[in-house]
Amino acid sequence: MQPRWHNLSQEEALNRLGSRRAGLTEDEAARRLERYGANELKRSRRTPPLVVFFRQFLSPLIYVLLLAVFISMAVGHYLDAAVIMGVLLANAVIGLTQETRAERAMEALLRLAQPRAKVRRNGTAIVIPSRQIVPGDIILLETGDRVPADARLIEVSSLKADEATLTGESMPVEKHTAALAVEEVPIAERKNMAYTGTIVTYGRASALAVGTGMETEIGKIAAALREIEPEKTPLQQSIGRLSRYLVFLFGGISILLLAVGLLKGLEALEIFLVAVAAAVSAIPEGLPAVVTVVLAMGMRLMAQRNAIIRRLVAVETLGSATVICSDKTGTLTLNEMMIRRIFTGGRMIEVTGEGYKPEGDFKLGGRVIDPQEQPPLPLLLRIGALTNDALLLGEEDCCTVFGDPTEGALLVAAAKAGLDAGTLGAAMPRVAEVPFESWRRFAAS
Repeated sequence: MQPRWHNLSQEEALNRLGSRRAGLTEDEAARRLERYGANELKRSRRTPPLVVFFRQFLSPLIYVLLLAVFISMAVGHYLDAAVIMGVLLANAVIGLTQETRAERAMEALLRLAQPRAKVRRNGTAIVIPSRQIVPGDIILLETGDRVPADARLIEVSSLKADEATLTGESMPVEKHTAALAVEEVPIAERKNMAYTGTIVTYGRASALAVGTGMETEIGKIAAALREIEPEKTPLQQSIGRLSRYLVFLFGGISILLLAVGLLKGLEALEIFLVAVAAAVSAIPEGLPAVVTVVLAMGMRLMAQRNAIIRRLVAVETLGSATVICSDKTGTLTLNEMMIRRIFTGGRMIEVTGEGYKPEGDFKLGGRVIDPQEQPPLPLLLRIGALTNDALLLGEEDCCTVFGDPTEGALLVAAAKAGLDAGTLGAAMPRVAEVPFESWRRFAAS
């Protein structure tokens, strides 16, 4: 049974894993890597192309068409059988091509996204691939880092972490190192822990890796998802119903033709061939190919919008979604903070604009004003930009903030007034700072 790491003190956690603040040695790390395995989530093995090819035939409608092929060959209608089989093979080849391309694209993305992490080993800070982190490693975290493993915090300096990916809460969580007295604590309230995939938005820390790979909280979620039996997509269900209707309809018509022919005194073999020919002719052998081509086009359009889909049938499933339900408001927001009003000099000044784009106006009483001519507003904005550890990164279509969202909002407000944080920092370099603490209620530089 895994210990409750949030209830242990730093020293107890270190002793439990046989580690120390100076970190593991390379030999210890190598042995633990062999014992615990790589720090990565298990991925399903790549499906062999032959399996993907034959998977294209797993449809009730295809079964009906294959039955038509066998019946056509049995009664000597080889041309009909060849045409239907040709359509089915073309359908399978198109599906195989599209799914193989998607699989290769996914693998290429995974190769590109090989994260690295800073750890302390033998008292020295080194950078290693995060997949090589083992329980007992001392991880060094700074603003902007993605936490590479579940870890017990042992040293903290004004650390805040964005845990929205795990808990759905959009506001950064302030962290500490004190052991928690209560045993059963929700993940969102374990303030002395850092979890895989969350992002450090402020401060720095060192942490003891206590869970890697599938033993992390994210790994447990992934394991639970793997156990869910995949349900048939809406398209598969519709094709299944259509296939049943076709079987009953054409089977009924064929039996009726056979009965009428026999009653009229026609030869049994002749009327049987007529009934079979009628059933085979009525089956829409082009439908599977049409469906596959349409789904392949949808897959290509999604790829052009940076969404890679591995299975063709998933395209229609996405298109069927009309309502998305969520129980967390944070998961539906952009996780951006913006300054809307500034109270200074006894006046309330409104700030317009959206997101982290440094575009907007300052308004007083509904009238646009020049912020540089409204003291002490320029001084306030300059203070907000200088006492700040975030970075405003410009991109082609929008802007992003690297660091704490609150500090990012201050940078954007200053930029809207024409104040560039980089230029201000170069003119007034920081020589000392007082980091923000909740009990202090301010930061200074």
